[in-house]
Amino acid sequence: MFDRARRDVIDFDTAHRRVFVFIGLYHGSYGGMENHGWHLLNWLRRSPPGLALVAVFAKDAQGHTVQLDEHGKVLSSWAHPLALAATLHAQGGTRPILFFNTAHWIEELAQLRSRLPTALFCARTGGNEIVQAPLRDMRTKHLQRQQFWARTINQTIDVLVTNSVFTEQRLIQIGIDPSKCARIPGGVDAALAERCAHAARRTQAVARKRVVWAGRVVAFKGLSVLLHAIHRLGDQAPELVLIGDGPLLPTIREQVQQLGLQQRVRLPGACSPQQSLQAIAEGDLYAATSLAEVRTVAGGRYVHTETMGRSVMEALSCGLRVVASQVGGLPELIEADLGELVPAGDPDAVAAAIRRQLTLPPLTESRRRHLAARFGWSTVFHAYRELWSRSDA
Repeated sequence: MFDRARRDVIDFDTAHRRVFVFIGLYHGSYGGMENHGWHLLNWLRRSPPGLALVAVFAKDAQGHTVQLDEHGKVLSSWAHPLALAATLHAQGGTRPILFFNTAHWIEELAQLRSRLPTALFCARTGGNEIVQAPLRDMRTKHLQRQQFWARTINQTIDVLVTNSVFTEQRLIQIGIDPSKCARIPGGVDAALAERCAHAARRTQAVARKRVVWAGRVVAFKGLSVLLHAIHRLGDQAPELVLIGDGPLLPTIREQVQQLGLQQRVRLPGACSPQQSLQAIAEGDLYAATSLAEVRTVAGGRYVHTETMGRSVMEALSCGLRVVASQVGGLPELIEADLGELVPAGDPDAVAAAIRRQLTLPPLTESRRRHLAARFGWSTVFHAYRELWSRSDA
């Protein structure tokens, strides 16, 4: 394999362990999972010591596995996991790494594992998809589907990368073997966060304070709570910038009108990750008013919530304090000097916390840099390499 960055030929057999990445849905929506996947691929394409990216796979609309080239175009397709396993076996060497960025292959893992007994199977999860436990056949009870997921992961996955204590505890409760779990939270472009933070400090001269939120506009994000909190602040209300798109965006626009917040709220819509980070850095405070939303699925219910909070990590990496709901993995991020936790769904508590936090100075530069390094992609992927190295011992 020729690596353009290094301009030499990689000797797989003597220097590198071969890595296959299962990225997610082909032409899927952009979110935290996709953000992680593409950053992982960029890192692997730089050929970190001891590792070589061999192939990238995704799921197409028919549920087939497709191999993608570096531009995201389809090279090959497999309808059956055993045919895919044969290809992986031929290209993988003695102990390849199969990294599953999503759980879209849950019903194929057993067959892949049976044909690749020496491979290291590593999966990453935010937890919600495992608790939700979707399968092609949804006629079974939700509990039975969860049991299938837990049993399959325990029997096929060597390392399950989790993003928070909260996620691990939920997975253990449904039967995941705790010895499988390796907690590696994070995922922020630390260099970009630093540039955005410094640029914002040079240009920031607005009289009105600014609160920022970024994410997908869906129910569990609790944007209605945040809008009501801003409304309760009356004439003292800061400007509110809501970055993102989603099915509830028309509802949120309507609520802004109903509450008379047209002069207070900006809705720029979907932004690139770079634009979003820049907009976060230009704020004075970040708000994460997520909820623990009970969702009904075939044969049962589960709680969908914020298992880590990447946008909160981005805000902290830019030097902003954070007001966050006390749900999911968010309390693990908000230390006493970084912001304030509030009861989920309580606009009065959110309003009071916003008022208090806006009177405080931004985080110090040394604190900001520490947080950016803690959450940065380089820290995450260094932990991956260490994890894979220990697993090979």
